[in-house]
Amino acid sequence: MNILEADSDYWPELNPEITITDFKTHYWLKEELQNFCRKNGIAVTGSKLEISARIEHFLKTGEKTFEFNSKPKRNSKKQSRPGKKAKESGENNSIVTTELFSGLMIPAIIFQITPLRPSQ
Repeated sequence: MNILEADSDYWPELNPEITITDFKTHYWLKEELQNFCRKNGIAVTGSKLEISARIEHFLKTGEKTFEFNSKPKRNSKKQSRPGKKAKESGENNSIVTTELFSGLMIPAIIFQITPLRPSQ
């Protein structure tokens, strides 16, 4: 059945025979995904995205284990940010902010720092 031609009342059952297309094009509650995992011996823990990735892998390969890596591993060494030296030396914090963001933002952006008006 073509998805575009599908009947609006059509809703597939979430079972090991479901097609990848049906699985990916329908909305599933996290509880439904977890129940499917319990019935099929797949890990139940994690976010909905992680559980969906495990189920998709299971449907494609039949394998019940799948390592989902949604977060990049952090480097254990602390890396200093641009402008940190200026902040530590007691210079104006706005300089630190400008140096930090000018390195991260699009180079065409120009930062202009205006001094604060003295309170009257």
